[in-house]
Amino acid sequence: MEWLRKDLMRDPWLTTRFRKYTCGPKRWQWKNRRGLRDHYRGEVFFNWMKYTILIWPLMIFAGRRARTYQGGVGVVPYQRFIHDWPNVKLGHNAQKQFWRYFWGTSVVVAGSIAWYVTDDSYMRDNYYTRPDFKPFPAMVENPTDYTKDTYNQLFQSNYGIYRDKRDSEEREKNTTWRFFKPLTANWDTKVNYYHGKDSLDTFQPSRGGFFPKNGNTLVDHMQS
Repeated sequence: MEWLRKDLMRDPWLTTRFRKYTCGPKRWQWKNRRGLRDHYRGEVFFNWMKYTILIWPLMIFAGRRARTYQGGVGVVPYQRFIHDWPNVKLGHNAQKQFWRYFWGTSVVVAGSIAWYVTDDSYMRDNYYTRPDFKPFPAMVENPTDYTKDTYNQLFQSNYGIYRDKRDSEEREKNTTWRFFKPLTANWDTKVNYYHGKDSLDTFQPSRGGFFPKNGNTLVDHMQS
């Protein structure tokens, strides 16, 4: 039950959906979807910041353009809402308009580009065949109707915790490690879950999340 203890330790301490993490059939499904969603949001945010830096001159141009009217006169506050004491300090409203259009350009332009270029294929499940999105009893470690190699392809290509775990295990098999620390290095053969596998028997997010099963491949259906 060591795997279950480690899985429980990775649960968030504070969450509004704490009932989703209780032991039940949907715990596995909910936690996997939440992990992929948070990873996707992190990539979108990183790309947003990256493209914000790239379009910085455009943001400056939009902000400066918003500080003045067509004739070059500085903008003044409009009485869109009834208030008694508008701030008529020189340059106050112009500076406010600058920051509005400055960050507005970042949200619209950089945010749209970041949303478009961020890959979300690892979240797809068009065929409803992915085992990590299917509920099953929480005390069961793995479903048994999937091939082990394909199952590892899925988790280590999409989930950072599984990929980091494998990297830590494979670190001692690295060529540099074997050269400088031959006595402590691991001289076992490196594991490649894609070697010798047909494309129909491998997990590919680009195919809409199609997950092959034993006896349920496209080749089996094409045979007479």
